Amino acid sequence: MMHLAGVHVMMGVLGYPQTKMYWQRDTEVPIISKCMSRDRFFELRNFMHFVDNQGEHEGPLWKVKPFLDCVKQKCISLPRSKHVSLDEQMVPFSGKCGFRQFVPSKPNPSGLKNFILAAPDGLVLDFMFYTGAGTVSIEDQKEYGLGGAIVKVLTESIPQDKTHCVYTDRFFTSVKSVDMLLQRNIYQTGTVMKNRVGSVSQKLKTDKELKRGEWEEWVREDEKMCIVKWKDNRSVLLLSSCVGSEPPTTCKRWSKEEKRKVVIPQPLIVKYYNEKMGGVDLCDRFMSYYRCYIRTNKWPVRMFNHFVDLIIVNCWIMYHRWCAGSGIIRQKRLSLMDYKMHVGKALINFKDIGYINIRKRGRPPSASTNPVDEDDDSEDDMDKQGTVKVRRVQSQPIPELTVSWYLYAYIASVERQCDTEEGDIVKHVERKRDTSNVLEGNTLLSPQLEVEFHNPQATGPPIPDKDDWIPLTSYFKIPEIATHNSWGRRIQKKTGAEGPENGMEWDAESTQAIL
Repeated sequence: MMHLAGVHVMMGVLGYPQTKMYWQRDTEVPIISKCMSRDRFFELRNFMHFVDNQGEHEGPLWKVKPFLDCVKQKCISLPRSKHVSLDEQMVPFSGKCGFRQFVPSKPNPSGLKNFILAAPDGLVLDFMFYTGAGTVSIEDQKEYGLGGAIVKVLTESIPQDKTHCVYTDRFFTSVKSVDMLLQRNIYQTGTVMKNRVGSVSQKLKTDKELKRGEWEEWVREDEKMCIVKWKDNRSVLLLSSCVGSEPPTTCKRWSKEEKRKVVIPQPLIVKYYNEKMGGVDLCDRFMSYYRCYIRTNKWPVRMFNHFVDLIIVNCWIMYHRWCAGSGIIRQKRLSLMDYKMHVGKALINFKDIGYINIRKRGRPPSASTNPVDEDDDSEDDMDKQGTVKVRRVQSQPIPELTVSWYLYAYIASVERQCDTEEGDIVKHVERKRDTSNVLEGNTLLSPQLEVEFHNPQATGPPIPDKDDWIPLTSYFKIPEIATHNSWGRRIQKKTGAEGPENGMEWDAESTQAIL
């Protein structure tokens, strides 16, 4: 599972248009292709399960419930900010799913709706999915509506110490939801619909009576809640239990009459709302940069990819918080792309050490199942019980080669071919790089190469000196390892430590092909 998650992360960063391109010869990505084959990748995606399908299950999210519970517990354990925002997020998905939603105003209109509680910098603190009827309790939905009931559930993890404020949009804000949070010693600020504030909406000025930059404020009798109507290009209605319009601030807006930006008055509640409300949208923007867009008809697979990206974004935000606390300047911090690349490589190179084969105590295995050195004296190696002591031989590692060989061949003409003896057309091997890594016995190992030759004819020009020879690699690419016998005979080359001419051995036979 770690390897599969790492491959998805790397694919999201690289962003190839087709999945098979990561394994194709021209566009291959070695870190992905060496981790697993293409067929293995699709097989794991096809058989991805988090629970056993057999038996009885509860809830529409039962297929991914263990995975979601694990992620949710980690999010709840994160430190709570003084200001948090609550908004909805869409998990892109267009396949068959019983609780798939369509929200035209979202960048990904079709998908699974997820309600998120986030910090102003985009850190996800809690979430819950909308699955239709039964998402929230019937009593809460009747009392506060769907938006207020969701606010009640997601704010359960916020400390009730009169120092935290929740920012919501018009779908979640109402007078009842503000009163409910006040009983928990939590404040709420957000835009609100006109039909949710009661009779005070009739006392507010109309849009025609307000000019740009003007506002009107009303406070409830107990002074625990206020409503502010402010007009910019359009009028907006805000409800809060912790902040009002004082002290006033200013903002810059574009003026069509003056053709430039002008400074207009702004109430304090609007400034706070604009600064603290965009946490969920910021998280969506971070996730959209390097999202893995591999198509799938299974919503659990899409859910898995989405939350892997969400976890990485959360970790990156926490990393930036740590850098800010440690005094590390922004230029020396890892970008989101570099951070995801490091995480993807770490997941791909992950090795599970939890399953280690521990050797059992007792009598060693019989001699028939273990290799024994042929030179051993059986009489000397017999113990009292008559069993053979097996000699353990550890293979020595083979050093890597740092030698590059180039074959040179002479080509007189495409039409006229050489008159030579069999195998003389390739007769020189030149050493181009350092030969420091030489194996024992002064024998340099090299991979088998596969080369095509002209078939010698009866007449042709003589073979010139080696200084006039043309590199064979300039005509076609020589594969490092011979894999297809149909391309010609395999040639094995050996050389001594003194130079390529000493100890040269060729196993070459005449084959007919065209360079």
